[in-house]
Amino acid sequence: MVREKAIQQEENKIESLGSTESQDSTLSPASASGSHAFEHLILTFLESSSKIISEEIRFKHLRLLPRGLFIEESVIEKIELLLCDWHPLLPESKKMISAEKLKKYYRNSLSSVPKYLLDGKALLFGYELCLAKGTATFRDIPVFNGSLLETSSFIHMRDPILFNTPDITTEIGNAGLRMLVSSRKHPVKLDNTSLQQLALTLQRSQAIPKKYREIKQSLRQAVPAFREIWEQARVIRSKQSVLIPKELSDEKDAWYLSYKDLIFVQRKEGQLAKAYGLRGKNLHEFLVHELYALKNDKRRFKTGTLHLGSKTKGYGEVELEKTHYQIHPIFVRTFLLRLGFHRDITEKLPPRFTLGDALKQLIAIVESSIWIDARDVPRHYAEQQTPDTNYRAHGKWIFAINRKREILSLFDKTERTPKRRPQNHTSLKTSNKKKKHPKRRLHAAKPDN
Repeated sequence: MVREKAIQQEENKIESLGSTESQDSTLSPASASGSHAFEHLILTFLESSSKIISEEIRFKHLRLLPRGLFIEESVIEKIELLLCDWHPLLPESKKMISAEKLKKYYRNSLSSVPKYLLDGKALLFGYELCLAKGTATFRDIPVFNGSLLETSSFIHMRDPILFNTPDITTEIGNAGLRMLVSSRKHPVKLDNTSLQQLALTLQRSQAIPKKYREIKQSLRQAVPAFREIWEQARVIRSKQSVLIPKELSDEKDAWYLSYKDLIFVQRKEGQLAKAYGLRGKNLHEFLVHELYALKNDKRRFKTGTLHLGSKTKGYGEVELEKTHYQIHPIFVRTFLLRLGFHRDITEKLPPRFTLGDALKQLIAIVESSIWIDARDVPRHYAEQQTPDTNYRAHGKWIFAINRKREILSLFDKTERTPKRRPQNHTSLKTSNKKKKHPKRRLHAAKPDN
């Protein structure tokens, strides 16, 4: 009871501070935590905002929220500077925390993820300064009671970044957003739908977020990122093998370009027809979409003994010696990733090949395979499987079949075997390291001259 009363008295003390500078009660460092002291200082600062912050900043870049303050990105540092200039002018009894701690609490109280604030015709992009006790209503700063919009999953068509990025021209008309990216000789056109799809593809990429780190939290960063990517993308020549969507297989005049693990398809008229990736999450999304298209094609997809219908699980079933085996997605995925290392197979495929084309080659390999003894399987591959796994092989390929009759994984004999490090060896000298050779990629191509 004594402890509860003490806590209640402490809360009453903090509450009695109020939100006005005229109140006599103050918090000393000994009577309040740093966060409570910071909130009291912020509320006092906001009450005096008409004397400290210019009218343009207050009405164009700030909004009072029920439990905080929204600060547009462009004035984050300006508000911090004004706050730090105002703090030394306070009487010593009201400073409460040091200038260094004031800066620290200001930065730490800003939301980690940027957000949109749509207030009538005004669109603000910035951060929320979170306050636990909430804010009072100050007539010198506009109040916003609506919901903030997430920036991690879409780009608002009125986002200033669309209009302020070099080499990008944006128009908003009756047909919606129209954007032109002219960072290379052949500009590319995007509408709002293709922009959103492009941005998500860049965000899911394995390579892009390593260079453009902010894209994970804010999808809008895809705009300046794509400007650079489009400038550096390489044209995939007409004879170079590349996996393409089934929906674009009839567009013979389309241009294909690659950048790291991404593929961009541009129509003859200049529009961006598709952006997709051949690694990680992007490859997964691509294969899910393409498999659905295969299963629901009116002209039913057929190859060998493969049974693939709209209601079949995964990639369907294949018959081997009068027994049916399930094709696991990992098996297909591994085959596609290793396909570029096998010229004997890619020569049988059209340069612009689809998932269906690749499946025909894979099923032919499966149906031509024979059972092999587990002792003939590379040790490091066998160790990744369960003890009851059986194996079949054809040429340079070995694949594992589990007790559920699933063709689960694939091993390519041409792939370099990882060397085992001795258990008592904890480090390697730099001079002993072998030079890494770049991996061949299915879509790698040199730019046309």
